[in-house]
Amino acid sequence: NSLYNYKLGEFKLPYNYYFRKETFRVSKLFFDKDSSILVGNHLGLWRYSGGEVKLYDPNRELLQARITDIASYQNNHLLLATKGEGFLFLLNDSIIRLGFANGLVSDNLKNILVDDNRIWLASNNGLSIVTINSLTPFQYNIQNITLKDGLLSNEVNSMLDIGDNVVVGTNNGISYIDKKEVFEKQLKALPLLIRSVQINNRVVQEDQLLHLNYLNRSLNISFEALNY
Repeated sequence: NSLYNYKLGEFKLPYNYYFRKETFRVSKLFFDKDSSILVGNHLGLWRYSGGEVKLYDPNRELLQARITDIASYQNNHLLLATKGEGFLFLLNDSIIRLGFANGLVSDNLKNILVDDNRIWLASNNGLSIVTINSLTPFQYNIQNITLKDGLLSNEVNSMLDIGDNVVVGTNNGISYIDKKEVFEKQLKALPLLIRSVQINNRVVQEDQLLHLNYLNRSLNISFEALNY
């Protein structure tokens, strides 16, 4: 219900704490590059410095979304997981927002894991991996991993980077994700077999498709393909 500061060896009473009339439910503490402490909670992103807690930027409404996790990219750019606003990337003076509409599995995120130029985002709908290809201009691609891809559950609670694997804690147990299998495996195109082509409900041969007049308005292609 607040932010407390204790001295080592003196844990009976807090040395200092921040008081607000409404509950100040802290979900994440993060040491920023300027040695201040960033605080994430249901009221947004805050900064604790000199015994005071203030909004990180009261002029930016996005930063007042519910913050569930805080991380940094290249020790220079803040990364925020939010509940409702997706993923926020603070790039210089800009805020880049990625959400469900951009390809993430959810706008309600829980955790962030930074792995080189890849940012893993945990949610109740699975994992989203944002690969940063360039900062100027900002270019990225998104890959999602869900129950359909082998996760034990889409309810992802935590992640841990261990060498070539990412360990994912879910509601149904632990999943191990092999990075090489996910990012380096080259999939061959599946075979596609065209069974027949019909024009105006009549089966035709290939050479009859070279020149079609305006009366041939109904084109139907029957095909078969492997689909898992």
